Amino acid sequence: MAFKLRQTYALASSLLLCLAGLVARAQSPVRPAPQEKEDVLRVDTELVQTDVAVFDKSGKFVEGLRPEQFEVKVDGQVVPVSFFERVSRGGPRPAAA
Repeated sequence: MAFKLRQTYALASSLLLCLAGLVARAQSPVRPAPQEKEDVLRVDTELVQTDVAVFDKSGKFVEGLRPEQFEVKVDGQVVPVSFFERVSRGGPRPAAA
């Protein structure tokens, strides 16, 4: 009889542990797997384009100028020249290499 009593206690304890686990699982909210957040890089930029023609005293176009030889000011503040290009107009285009 003592053996059956021990088995009954063991079985009852096992059932209580299983039920406690089920109750705990039922009470905890189900959380979805965390999704990876994408890195977002936002950049605000403003393009200001201007044309400049430089002529010497005799009215001839000055060749070979570099960006360092120009000073651009916006609202009185010097702004660095980030892109500098010579554009020819009105003549035939050079042949593509």
